[in-house]
Amino acid sequence: MSRKLELAAVFLSPAVLCAALLIAGQTTLLAAAVATGIIWLLAANSGKSSYISACFAVILLLAFLADNSGVSPSLLLLSVSLALAAWDLSRFAARLSRLTPPEYAARLERLHLQRLGQTLAAGLAAGLAAIMIRVEVGFIPEMILAVLAFITLSYLVRGLSAIPLETDN
Repeated sequence: MSRKLELAAVFLSPAVLCAALLIAGQTTLLAAAVATGIIWLLAANSGKSSYISACFAVILLLAFLADNSGVSPSLLLLSVSLALAAWDLSRFAARLSRLTPPEYAARLERLHLQRLGQTLAAGLAAGLAAIMIRVEVGFIPEMILAVLAFITLSYLVRGLSAIPLETDN
């Protein structure tokens, strides 16, 4: 399940960024986003984590550069959020395959997807609220706040996950 979601996020993140750049007429950044999307899809299919992390960084850089080019902040936020989800899912899959006995994998995957969904929803809601409030804040401060919110919520979720779960004994 998470593999399909990872590939969907890998496809959609550059696709949303490409759509935003196309609307804004930023052809140079558009070409870079298309190339990054193709490389990321190939890397995700082959499992090359160094390329996956590099593509994630390039998407962030392109979003940063696009912010000063009149591109929709909402689309940039969505693209970066999808990129973050894809990167997280690829790293989670790598850790899961190395560290987890197969009998626990499905449960850990389900819990991780729930936590990731909650974190992304909260981050997107906060980012969209900041955009809709019409406060003059650029994309970069929004991204910093979104990343800080993501990190904070991740620590919160980790803290909650440390609470022992009831077993069916």
